[in-house]
Amino acid sequence: MRKQRNKMAEEAKNIRQTAKGRFTRKRNELIKSIEISGIEIIESNYTSLVEAWSIVESKHDLYTMYLEDEEIEVADEWITNLQDLFAEAKKLKITYVNNITAIEAKERAEAEHRELQKREREQIQRMIDQSLIK
Repeated sequence: MRKQRNKMAEEAKNIRQTAKGRFTRKRNELIKSIEISGIEIIESNYTSLVEAWSIVESKHDLYTMYLEDEEIEVADEWITNLQDLFAEAKKLKITYVNNITAIEAKERAEAEHRELQKREREQIQRMIDQSLIK
């Protein structure tokens, strides 16, 4: 029974490790896209990372089902480290989106301000033209 449990735990651990590899690749893709890509690619990469994180969590939970109580603490440290990596990537994405949103809002406000100034100049020019006609 113990031998079978150890074999199942080892298989679950291998599956979990494969999921971690996918998570790491998706995290790296997200971080790289934040440095060089547009918002659409970043959002897509973030969605892929969230999916990979969900898979890692489920595979980890499966793995821990086969562990003895004293082994679970080490496994908890493993998932906590990954959780920190996920949180860091999420924070980078949120910061990027907030920065882009702020830049776009500033650009819109500046464009509106320029348009308002243009209309005011045109109105002043019309008033000058009308006063010269009289």
